[in-house]
Amino acid sequence: MSSLIIGNTDLSLKELLNIDRISVEILPEKKGYIKRHVEYDVHSSRFKSQVVRRYSDFHALYEVLSWRFPNRILPPLPPQKLSAFVKGTDSNFAESRRKGLLRWLVTISAHPVMSPDPALEFFLSRIVDDLATAIRDQFRSLPDEFVTGPLGQNPFQLDCSSQLENVNKVPVESLIKSLDQIIQTLEKTSQFSHGKKEDFVQVSKDLNTVGHTQGKSPILGFNWAGSKDLMAKITSDLAKIGSAWSELGTEYDLLVLEPFKQLKDVLQGFKELIERNASEKVLNMEFKRNSERVQNMRQNKSAGLVTSPEIRTKIEDRIGEIHVDDYHRRKDFILSTQNEENRLVCMFMGKLFSFQKISSN
Repeated sequence: MSSLIIGNTDLSLKELLNIDRISVEILPEKKGYIKRHVEYDVHSSRFKSQVVRRYSDFHALYEVLSWRFPNRILPPLPPQKLSAFVKGTDSNFAESRRKGLLRWLVTISAHPVMSPDPALEFFLSRIVDDLATAIRDQFRSLPDEFVTGPLGQNPFQLDCSSQLENVNKVPVESLIKSLDQIIQTLEKTSQFSHGKKEDFVQVSKDLNTVGHTQGKSPILGFNWAGSKDLMAKITSDLAKIGSAWSELGTEYDLLVLEPFKQLKDVLQGFKELIERNASEKVLNMEFKRNSERVQNMRQNKSAGLVTSPEIRTKIEDRIGEIHVDDYHRRKDFILSTQNEENRLVCMFMGKLFSFQKISSN
């Protein structure tokens, strides 16, 4: 599957991933200033923005998107881990979580429906004192995608004749388990590569210690003190070898390990989507929640919360176009979106296997 069609959009996964170039880096602690929370420097090429975010801000965006898009793949966030403060934070965990947040944000930004949503733009570009509270307040009153359509792009065309493709969570769970085992093996290679740099640094220190000690007391007539140039060259060569191992590990992570992890994240989100769609209880809850929000908008009770006139106009127009109170129409919508998300999963799998084929040639 080389492309995904949603509404009038026909894009390949490569084009979707190129919609935005995002980076997430841990902000270093400033001298003399103790931070209670890890902060991240987030860059977006699409919005030409640079913002500072905490884990709680990512979680707030996750909540908003889960309200807005309950019938789309929303990969899980990496774990919070309460001990993840700057002081005493395990560096390996901090870096692992940074990569996880980056994968999550890249996946969301590449999604053809969630990517244009104003909530994502708000997260990537808005500078406020408390982003987590601000983004919840801004979007908590909005109904979900079934009611609003994808805000920020042309409304989708709902195909009520869709029949759900044969999707079962059992094989998805099996695939996730297999990927988890593969990732564990790949991580051993990654740790080995990154660990070599530290090993060669330690060897260099030990050689310098030996040279310093033996320079004072020559053994068997060999004058270590007279071989400082040779020792310096050996130390330099070892440092280069260590750096080469580290660079290899970084490239390996980027081109091999991270794509496997991204696919696992997508599949995990897809499994949770299948479970939600199969639950009549969840469907009833979504139906009632959104009916209440639509009623509030009809009675103008949410006018103060939906601060963007453009967004409010789009929602009101959408409410006038579709029978949002039609329970069966919502079920038809779920069939249509799950088929689309199924094809999106196939695209991510195709991306991984296409890379493996190219890299093996």
